[in-house]
Amino acid sequence: GNGSVGTHYQKEYPEIIVCLQGHGSAVIGHETFALAPGICVHLAQGQTLALKNEANHPLTYLIIKADQPST
Repeated sequence: GNGSVGTHYQKEYPEIIVCLQGHGSAVIGHETFALAPGICVHLAQGQTLALKNEANHPLTYLIIKADQPST
């Protein structure tokens, strides 16, 4: 419990984070979003992301990256 993923820059693709289990938070830029099962948050390309587990049991999430076709 209480783990975290430090702030990192999303340089390649936009992504969607889907919380599957647990409770925590996602900090995207300067905004904080609560994570709980079923909650989805969007991270645009170029934004920063940090994740934090705020419970004493696992925070499980799925990250879906959107590959953008070249023009």
